[in-house]
Amino acid sequence: METVLVICSRKSNQIQINIGYAVIMNSLKLHGIKRRLIDLIPIDLEKRMDHLRKNLSPNRAIYAFGITIGNGQIIEVEKCAKIIKEANPDNIIIYGGPLASSSPKILLENCLCDYALAGEAENTFPELLRRLLGGEKYPSTDDIPGLYYKQDGIIKGKTHKKIGVLTKTSNPDYSEFDMDFYLGYLKETNQSWEIMASRGCVANCTFCYKMVGSGLSVRSVDDVLDEMEMIIKDYSLSKFYFVDDSLLVLKKWYRDFLKRKRERELEFNFVIQARIDAIDEELVREGKKNGLTCICTGVESISQLALDKMRKRITIEKVHEKIALVRRYGLELSVNFMIGFDWETEADWQNMHDFIRDNLAGQVKLNILTPLPNTFIYEQAKERGLVGNEYEYILKMGDLYFELVVNMTNLPDEKLRYWYDKIQALASRKIAFPASERYLTKLAEHYYRRFPLEKRL
Repeated sequence: METVLVICSRKSNQIQINIGYAVIMNSLKLHGIKRRLIDLIPIDLEKRMDHLRKNLSPNRAIYAFGITIGNGQIIEVEKCAKIIKEANPDNIIIYGGPLASSSPKILLENCLCDYALAGEAENTFPELLRRLLGGEKYPSTDDIPGLYYKQDGIIKGKTHKKIGVLTKTSNPDYSEFDMDFYLGYLKETNQSWEIMASRGCVANCTFCYKMVGSGLSVRSVDDVLDEMEMIIKDYSLSKFYFVDDSLLVLKKWYRDFLKRKRERELEFNFVIQARIDAIDEELVREGKKNGLTCICTGVESISQLALDKMRKRITIEKVHEKIALVRRYGLELSVNFMIGFDWETEADWQNMHDFIRDNLAGQVKLNILTPLPNTFIYEQAKERGLVGNEYEYILKMGDLYFELVVNMTNLPDEKLRYWYDKIQALASRKIAFPASERYLTKLAEHYYRRFPLEKRL
């Protein structure tokens, strides 16, 4: 049987190459398993399903999907799965990624997948494939942590384990991607190449789902720099965006990264995401000297009560200090805020509005709270009867953080939307938009309408 990885579209106003798929492509290659990639992202919206049909294997095959939480991706994936099963009912379908990690049993009860694989999959996925290609229909879940399937009407599976130290198996392989398409988009919109040095987070915020569990899985400094050097030399791109949730928590790694960058005489600029409590002067100062241009961080609220309830582990006083520190070194700042927690009042939203107006206008992404499956907030929403049927809830998680999925507050939906729009109008940072038809035809038009012209780069 052939193994085919399918990248399915999701509702989005941006295009980025999929790091997770690139890692799996590399892992399968290193494990000696032949694989093929069907990437639907470079295909025009209305032509994607026809493209999938034309590229299906003529024989029984294994098809794998990585699925994000929200943005309607599960709906698109299920459309693809239906086409695959109609072509050959004996085709095997595997779902992985964040949604399969948070809700494997729900997917198996409601979707067309035969298996769900939770957690980091660069080791477990090749092992699952070996078992399936060897004729096993129900591989031992003891041998493959994170594997779930239904046998005789009963769902079996065990919690996945975090890898911890990431080896070369966890490096990405972009050789099967349409690099001209992805690099062209980044250059047209003046954006950075996304890169991953670590996965996970050391915190336990109530609203955040951690796909790999508590703690971090980390790549070696030189593996990361090797990837960056390849992108610079092969594609003439020298701007990078670290998608890690907690890069500055890895202080020794970060210092070694800057040191090895200098020793290897690599010239590039980079942006990092960082927990606000992990920002300190030494790391900011040394980063600024070595190409750091912007720090993206989550403040979420300017209410101490709210920060404590979220388990953010920081005080309002420290928030002010960290913002001032980043600005003192001339770095750009991009900040996330969140609106819609159950304890919030209009007075809280007025205070958020005034704080952003006075300190962070044009530098904020304001998110509407969306309870994500397998989080503390999600369990609260279930207890209050706000979720109902969990699969139906997952299906309606559309434009994540921009659309109101469930109202956790004690105020009417209209009031929450009013304050979101009011704060967003002054808070939102500028968004990069493509100009050419090559990319505009890949994105849903209505996603552009939420950003006024003056907010478009």
